[in-house]
Amino acid sequence: MITPEAPSHFILLVKSLRECDRTTLIDIYGNYKDNIVKKEWLLNAMAMTGTVHSVKLIKTLVEDKLISTTDLTTLLINMFATKRPTETILDDIMTICKSDMMTLPNLNLAEVSMETIKSVIELRRSCFLTFSILFEKLYKDTEFFPSKYEIFLRNCESTYQEPITTINKGIKYMDFNMYKEDPSTVKKKIIAEETKLMCLKSMGNAGLKSHVDNIVTKLKNEMKDNSLEVRVNAIYALQRIAPKLPKKIMSVLMPFYRNPDEDPEIRIVSYLAILETKPTPSIYTLLAEHLNKETSRQVGTFVYSHLMHLANTTHPCMKYESQAAHMALRFARPFVAPFVSSLHYSHGLHKSFYNDNLKMGGYADIHNIFTQSSIVPRFIKTKINVNIFGQNIDLIETGIRTEGLQYFVEKIFGPKGFWEKRQSLFDFLKRRNERSIEKSAIRDEIDILKEKVKSRYRMPEEPKGSMYVKMFGDEIFYKAFNKDDIKNLLVDGKIIPNDRNIEETLRRGDSINYKKATLLLDTEYQEPTILGIPVSLNITSGLIMKLKAIGRAEVKPELFTPKPTGVNAHGITTPNIMITMLGKMGVDCTLMKTGIALNATTHVYVPIEARAELNMEDNTYKVNVVTQEEYKRDLITFEHNLYTYTTKMDKSLDQYTKINGVIVNTIKQNTTCLTLLKNAFAICSEYKYVPRKHVHDPMYLLTGPSHFQIYSVKGYDMPKELQFELKIKDTQSLEPVVRVLKSNTKYELKFTTLGAPKEETFTYRMRMDISPEERKLELIHIRSNVPEFKSKMKLQMTKLMKEVIFDWEFGESKPVRHPITTTDTFDSEREYRLLMITTLPKTDLSEMHIKTVYTELPTTMKTICSKIETLLPKYLYKMFYNVEVHPTKHDMSHTVELFTKLVTPDNIIEMLLKTPLQEIRVRNITLPVPIKNLVHKKIPGSVEGIKDAILRKMILPTCIVENNVFKTFDNVTYMYEMPGSCLHVLAKDCSPSERFVVLLQNKNVVDQVNVERNTIRRNKIIAYVDDNKIEMYTTAEHKVIARVNNEILNFTPDNKMTVVMPSFGKFMHNGTEINMTAEIGLHIYYSEHYVHTQVTAWYFNKTCGLCGDYNGETYKELITPTEQSVKSTDKFGLSWLVEGDDCNDEDCKLMKQKIYPLDEYVYINENEMSCFSVEPVLTCQPGCRPTQLTDLNTYMTTTHMATKTKVGFYCVKFKESEMIRDRIGKRNFDLTAKKIDITKEISVPHECICEAQCKHYPFLQY
Repeated sequence: MITPEAPSHFILLVKSLRECDRTTLIDIYGNYKDNIVKKEWLLNAMAMTGTVHSVKLIKTLVEDKLISTTDLTTLLINMFATKRPTETILDDIMTICKSDMMTLPNLNLAEVSMETIKSVIELRRSCFLTFSILFEKLYKDTEFFPSKYEIFLRNCESTYQEPITTINKGIKYMDFNMYKEDPSTVKKKIIAEETKLMCLKSMGNAGLKSHVDNIVTKLKNEMKDNSLEVRVNAIYALQRIAPKLPKKIMSVLMPFYRNPDEDPEIRIVSYLAILETKPTPSIYTLLAEHLNKETSRQVGTFVYSHLMHLANTTHPCMKYESQAAHMALRFARPFVAPFVSSLHYSHGLHKSFYNDNLKMGGYADIHNIFTQSSIVPRFIKTKINVNIFGQNIDLIETGIRTEGLQYFVEKIFGPKGFWEKRQSLFDFLKRRNERSIEKSAIRDEIDILKEKVKSRYRMPEEPKGSMYVKMFGDEIFYKAFNKDDIKNLLVDGKIIPNDRNIEETLRRGDSINYKKATLLLDTEYQEPTILGIPVSLNITSGLIMKLKAIGRAEVKPELFTPKPTGVNAHGITTPNIMITMLGKMGVDCTLMKTGIALNATTHVYVPIEARAELNMEDNTYKVNVVTQEEYKRDLITFEHNLYTYTTKMDKSLDQYTKINGVIVNTIKQNTTCLTLLKNAFAICSEYKYVPRKHVHDPMYLLTGPSHFQIYSVKGYDMPKELQFELKIKDTQSLEPVVRVLKSNTKYELKFTTLGAPKEETFTYRMRMDISPEERKLELIHIRSNVPEFKSKMKLQMTKLMKEVIFDWEFGESKPVRHPITTTDTFDSEREYRLLMITTLPKTDLSEMHIKTVYTELPTTMKTICSKIETLLPKYLYKMFYNVEVHPTKHDMSHTVELFTKLVTPDNIIEMLLKTPLQEIRVRNITLPVPIKNLVHKKIPGSVEGIKDAILRKMILPTCIVENNVFKTFDNVTYMYEMPGSCLHVLAKDCSPSERFVVLLQNKNVVDQVNVERNTIRRNKIIAYVDDNKIEMYTTAEHKVIARVNNEILNFTPDNKMTVVMPSFGKFMHNGTEINMTAEIGLHIYYSEHYVHTQVTAWYFNKTCGLCGDYNGETYKELITPTEQSVKSTDKFGLSWLVEGDDCNDEDCKLMKQKIYPLDEYVYINENEMSCFSVEPVLTCQPGCRPTQLTDLNTYMTTTHMATKTKVGFYCVKFKESEMIRDRIGKRNFDLTAKKIDITKEISVPHECICEAQCKHYPFLQY
């Protein structure tokens, strides 16, 4: 247990060490260097002293190699708090940074372990960061300083002699599972990258103007040898220098902010750095006006949200920024992301607070930056600033930056990931059977398709990340991790330990014993007064933290058996934190110092001991929590006292006198307790403070001492343990023919007190059955020691679906009779009862009546209902326009009624709500799903339909195809008329996993219903999901059909059956639509008139095809298979066409001619030239010619046979053209990299007709 005096003693230890000379410090260290515990506390305190002698001691320990790398890293990190650095201190730290401990062993880099490299990198980083922080403290108010320091920081990268020059990336992606690289290359790359980051952060901390040119060179990256992270940190370094060179920094960063081709993170960080130059209102307006032509949603949402929050700040020191942002927003286009998908977009949040009475306040900034490459945030930053007595202090700032984590997160949580189908803790201990992939005919079809439409892979980013901590504006801590750190945790999506004897380790147990002592704050500030005597403010805060954790587990019979039977685990954790803050404010009259002092202490102590038992044979979970043995346990305590202090010239220590120490009668006290288990246990809160005139709030610390505490109290019937037991009974069966999923699940939860004079058991039973035979949900609550108390909840539906009854009885056994109307009464056998009856007068759900009656309700529930009844009209007015509120005309006591009625169209209703106080009528409410889609469905099917409609329209990204109108995943709409009956790639997983591809075909079919039209165009879907082929199409009789692996799915006659396919997904048929849901995260809704395709968020920036790339951006939505951005929708659509096999292909007579020779000569610079296309051109197969096209709107034959599209051509002289013509047809020969000399419009046929004896020339397909 940490005593309340411990932080004060640590502060006193630090102050005492500051008075010691080098010899004394060496003696002290020598006395305790062999005592591990005391040496740890001594090193923590020594790092906080920040004196010349303490740094000399550390330098001596480094030179004699008497200190470990870990201890030295800790010392250097803690030295940032040095209050008064000197040149001697800087010289010593500079010597430490150049010492042998900072260099790697003189071995081949491949032989040096990764742990050694990381520890040396961290040591170097801590040394340079500390040096730069202390340099900035010493010379922040002057521009004159020894040049050796500036040179030392500028030549940071060349300080160490490892071969860390430019490293070629050379990343290979093998088996699409993990990055593979040569180990030496990886190590060199890590060292080079981390060295650049270390130097940039150090130059940023120092804030020297002379470093700007070096930093800008890293940002511009003309040599293409700096990563995105290096460039981002270059901007952060410029951000620290921005107030000193505002014009130069702004001129450098403004082009990056306005460049649409730059990475969104670069642009957003440039915007934030520009604001640090203290720009004029005209610059704010310029930044806002750029939103009017902004193409990136990520940049737009961040800048707009940041300006909005900045304009609404209440911080008194930010009035200028607030007014400038408020004015600038008048010229900006509102840039608000869609509500549901707003989590995928960048935001800049700013929240401020200020108290005029205390003259204190502050603000918090939260920035989250996303990019179009990943759904995982690229950067998250939190910054807290406080304002005390007019002084702004950047208290703390933390940030984490990641790249390429989506791949690994998906391996755990995504489709086919580690947590797939693991619905309980037992499933995590079972081995998963790996699915073998065999070559099949379907796989052959996929390979042929890939050959016809060659799309480039969307390769994942190289996974890495970092986190940092800044105190008072200076970066004191930085930790980086890369793909190797993550790879140690994941192998093929499984979390595995490095220890092969994991089972023995779990059985034996392990423990954590972490201790930390540090100064959180040690600052001094002086303010001159009119009397000539300065007022000084000194604040010192110390923290002592101890964390002990012990745990062990045992798996029966063995850990990695196919069927483990159970797990027993035991764990104890005791977090113990004590924080003390001592603040003094007074005057110094040379002969005497006097003033007021405040001592505040916070203590947190929450020990937990528990045992867990998992039984896999009967699906039972048991957790036993051990209760406290002492009568009272203090959990959280905050206490502060006021003192007057006096320091005389002949006294070395302050003399303190406690204020209000004996004035007990004026202390206001309040105690509140929450009793549990019938007074066996209680959680209490208590606070005491001294009220003053006009001040009755304990938050005003200067009014007198205060005390706040949360504690637990042991009662007379306190049990020794609390046991929670959950038992699950779940039976599922699949009928062999139609494969209908039925479920009958029971949950039983028990809470038992063990070791008390009277054991008390709470039993909850819930039985859920949605089978056609029994539509009922029942929940029963019984207290064993109070037999008269019982709670029973029942939900039941009639077979005809005309009525749904919800009946809830609870409380003690007490018959109650209450009149509902003049003729009806409501009887109950319990103290409280609530009955809700839902009536459906018509089977088409066009009308609904819900009547709720109750005998009596508890006081708390009455209060909540009364609040809802009062506030409901207010919120309805905000949501809807047509709201009418009138007083209740009839006696509605103990009754609430709701009426709904369907109006035209079928998804708009009107509602009438009658309560005891008022009647509320709302008109024109739009439902998320039409009522007609729920008619004749069972309740589970109706719920499923509503859920699908909401997901389709509001949450999951949806690609919609209706006639010739396409809407991409990113909500970009375009027109494209698909030529002939050729297949097109609608959506495809373009990541290396290639989990699915969806093809769309627009085919002519004979209309058997309307014979006058003869033929009609119908969509057909062909999807390849893993090794399965799915086809969905509409017959001539307007029936929708689904076929899986060439077998038609047999739905029931009423077309409402859900067909489940194990390890694939399920199909739902409602008569006019087929809904396919695949386990990999693909949803397809197919009907005669439209096709909706959905993917989950795991496919962010992984899709391609006519549905777009799903990256949240819209300005480059039309991307061809070669990753070329085009503006022509025809060129975009044709690029995803799947050409026919030959002229005998039944569906598609078109082909993509890779190199198309222009059939005319052109003259360039008076030279006759032959020209060849640099991109494929759609033509008819050999032996075929363009044919006429039928207009689908008028069903008349037209003369329109082709579409005009612009194609770029590469031209050569006539003699050189023969060489190109000879190489046409070679598989690896193309002209895509050649420059475009001319652009011509080419006629692209829509449909072709072939001769009866046409010939096939396969070489032309290349």
